[in-house]
Amino acid sequence: MEAPHLVKIGLQRGWLSYPKDMAFKADGTPDPVIEAFDEVTEQRHTPDLARKAYYLRDRGLSLNEVAAACQVPRGSVVYLISKGHELFLASQRKDIEP
Repeated sequence: MEAPHLVKIGLQRGWLSYPKDMAFKADGTPDPVIEAFDEVTEQRHTPDLARKAYYLRDRGLSLNEVAAACQVPRGSVVYLISKGHELFLASQRKDIEP
């Protein structure tokens, strides 16, 4: 319940700031555009990128190195590696089954 008040104090004292292009509602609260973020996220996590992340991690690269090579945030690289591992295992099952 105190969050709006705390944010207001933080903004006044310079501890917090909003991005330059932030849109605001009529009451002064931020109005983030969420659709644009969803589009970027969907484009980043492709199956090919997941396979690449798994391949690089399997070859001994650190999580930071894999994130830099795949150009994704450090927080989402583990998700990509696990997705790539799932895809790898699925491809192995297809090769074994008659």
